[in-house]
Amino acid sequence: MTEKYYYLDPYKKEIKAKVISEGEYVEFDKTIFFVGGGGQDFDTGYANEFVVSEVYEKNGHIYHKISRNDFKVGDIVSLKLNYEKRLDDMQQHLGEHILAGLLKKHFDIDNVGFHIGKEYVTMDINKEISIKDLEFIEDMANEVIYKNIEVKFLMYKSKDEAGKLRKDTAVKGEVRVVEIKGVDKIYCCGTHPFHTGVVGAIKIIKIKKNKKNYRLFFICGKRALKDYRNKNKIVGELNNKLSSDDNTLLSKFDTLNNQKKEIKNSYNELRKKYLDILVEKNVNTKEGHLIIYIKDLSEFDIKHILKCMRNIQITIVLYSSESVYITKNINSNIKNYIKKYELDIKGSEDIIRFNYDKSFEIDKFIKKLEEEIRREYV
Repeated sequence: MTEKYYYLDPYKKEIKAKVISEGEYVEFDKTIFFVGGGGQDFDTGYANEFVVSEVYEKNGHIYHKISRNDFKVGDIVSLKLNYEKRLDDMQQHLGEHILAGLLKKHFDIDNVGFHIGKEYVTMDINKEISIKDLEFIEDMANEVIYKNIEVKFLMYKSKDEAGKLRKDTAVKGEVRVVEIKGVDKIYCCGTHPFHTGVVGAIKIIKIKKNKKNYRLFFICGKRALKDYRNKNKIVGELNNKLSSDDNTLLSKFDTLNNQKKEIKNSYNELRKKYLDILVEKNVNTKEGHLIIYIKDLSEFDIKHILKCMRNIQITIVLYSSESVYITKNINSNIKNYIKKYELDIKGSEDIIRFNYDKSFEIDKFIKKLEEEIRREYV
């Protein structure tokens, strides 16, 4: 059995340990590497000069994946923790305890899922909450940090002995409970600092619907500082570009955005006139087709042309340097002709389309397609 030194001192960065089983997955008599669980990933680091890339627990034994090591049973090895990762994990994990405890206490909202991701920490909650109430929880959470409350780690023989917890556990036998007095008390196997002040800061980023629940995105500690620094830099650069300051940035943006909409509307009106001229110039009602090449063909162009031609029963072919669009009112002969090319054809309610590359002989294809349409129509 391996002694879990990471529970005794989560701040410990390096210890000496004895090898008790060898191979690619090594077992030591004690370890500072957390095995992972409860939404928190396993620790990484080094065993002497060899990388510890994975840690897991099975039947009370803790195994460390250490590729290409030369350890033998009885060897004394230096286990060195990736402490930056450990500190980050502890800040995020205790931050989750604080937020979850306060959500339960003030709004009877349950945390039903939690994960420490590379960018954000996510918490799934079972009820909707307003932005105003989230800001209240965020303020309360940071007050808990400022108070630097002691975090207690309590061992009980059973969950019944542990008493009332924020959330029930399926763990049988001995349970480890993490308690922040007046804030949270829950079963947890993760690593945590001894005081809430170590969390540094908690910043809620956003909340969105996630199936039946709501997913909360937040960050703590150094992540929160880096996020603020990055966003402050972006705001500063925008202010420089727009000759604004923090108080006038949004109004400057709104002005530019309104100007953009006006320009786009003017452009669309001119584009419609251009498309109308193209249609009038290229439509051939006698031979049953409208075939137009438009270099920068867009969805706007397609919708406008289809709208213009909605009362005229002819086949419309629109193509650019990359794509071909054909209305669906085509017969089986034309469909068979298109199928010969083994194209990846996609479609909507009114039109089919496919993309092509430089090797595709588009001019030859369009010419033959025109002949097929003319033959059928005439």
